[in-house]
Amino acid sequence: MNTQNDYGDEIQICGLRCQARCGISEEERQQLQNLWIDATLELAQSDGLWRQVIEDTVDYTAVASTIFQALAGREFHLIETIAKLLCVEILTKFLPLHRITVVVHKKPAPWVDSAESFGAKITLRRFMGAVGLGTNLGENLEKNLSDAWTQIEKIPHTRILRFSSIHRTEPLLLSDQPDFLNQCLLIETYLHPEEFLRHTQAIERALGRVESVPNGPRLIDIDVLTFGNFTVKSLHLTLPHPALNLRRFLIEELGELGIKIWPKDEAVMRQRCEPLPASGNQPEIQNIFPR
Repeated sequence: MNTQNDYGDEIQICGLRCQARCGISEEERQQLQNLWIDATLELAQSDGLWRQVIEDTVDYTAVASTIFQALAGREFHLIETIAKLLCVEILTKFLPLHRITVVVHKKPAPWVDSAESFGAKITLRRFMGAVGLGTNLGENLEKNLSDAWTQIEKIPHTRILRFSSIHRTEPLLLSDQPDFLNQCLLIETYLHPEEFLRHTQAIERALGRVESVPNGPRLIDIDVLTFGNFTVKSLHLTLPHPALNLRRFLIEELGELGIKIWPKDEAVMRQRCEPLPASGNQPEIQNIFPR
């Protein structure tokens, strides 16, 4: 079934019957059990219900096939795990989707007669965000940046879509320190902002960052700059990042990634911001945006 939501098309797959070995007890997992799966697939705003070409939407039968393949030959303890797995598999394979909700139902174990069925519901959304990197300590600043890229790519359900060029910038709030190298990344993730932030903070620690004076020298700094249309203001995270219109390098690098930021005033654009010549260590810009 194909319906319309506030963002675009909504495709619903209802009551898809599958089989899997699922249950807390070993006895439950000894044989295949019937599962009933509902999936709500939300596409980004587009031509909506006027679509007439299958390539411009999502093939329902291909989604069903992906569900069957994901469950084949596997064993699960929790139906919540099944729902999360199916969300990830479908979002990863079908790029036009920006959000998915999966509900998995199963009949209770034979010794449970107080319920007709049990169910688990999981929703995942595809977020596009921007991350800023900075470094001014160590023997090889470009390697510090590349080490950060490598670790960010390892964050679960996250990939880097595009890289800006690298700029050498002057320290602003604490001038008695070396120049910085800065770079911005466009990322795609299924994680929520706070969860993504916990991963980036763990990467900073793993790469050797040690907390020192505020705005002081650092081996690596990973800032979450934007995250979809999220607006957050908490003790650990502010979105959009409050320095977006105060740093020339952010304005220029985000501009390379297709994110337009206007400077707070003319003085911002007088900050020293020197692009580094492209080297073999810099990745090529990747044009792999979801459709």
